[in-house]
Amino acid sequence: MFAYLNKDLKTVRRFEDRLQKFVADEDIHLNANSRRVGQVYAYLTNFNRSFLEVDVPAMNDLGEEIISAHARGDFRPNSHRWGLFLYICAAARFLAEADDKALDQLNDIINMRGGILREDLLITARLLHALCNFELGNYSLVDYHLTGLARVLRRRREAAGVHHLAVSGLRRLLKTPVAEHGQVYEKLRDELIAVKDQPFEQKALSYLNLGWWLSNKK
Repeated sequence: MFAYLNKDLKTVRRFEDRLQKFVADEDIHLNANSRRVGQVYAYLTNFNRSFLEVDVPAMNDLGEEIISAHARGDFRPNSHRWGLFLYICAAARFLAEADDKALDQLNDIINMRGGILREDLLITARLLHALCNFELGNYSLVDYHLTGLARVLRRRREAAGVHHLAVSGLRRLLKTPVAEHGQVYEKLRDELIAVKDQPFEQKALSYLNLGWWLSNKK
């Protein structure tokens, strides 16, 4: 995880290879719980590598595999971990421009019982939910959710500057004619560049790639 947050792809690849070999080694006798833990971290490390490589097909395929394995009962992490995987799968679908499918996982996260997930993950999930609805043209729904999200951001210390930036940017987009959206995107890119190298902001951007989203906007 530290290698992923530091964008150290070489180290992520090395530890992914070591972990996969360890879990697959038949000479190492693991109990059922240890195998579940190994499966969780093997999937997470695989996801981290594909996100650093920006290999959208690979991360999307892995997300589909995880969702199917969970539905079959072959992958059963605890509730917090499953919430994290739901978010990662949604982020992969967002990058693959499958926004309607991403909303399936994001709605599951938002409807999870309180206290299961970290506040920063809930904030990021709700922001991604707004972005997906914006891409789908559900502007009235975006406006409704941004009101609640802005209120949450004011109360939570886990909220990063990029979270506030994204909310204010979406509000400007909703108020601006589509023909003038390019100017809003350009200003958002400039604002993101100004903060993206700050450590706390880098962590937030590791879980919500606003730079990628903006790079696809004219």
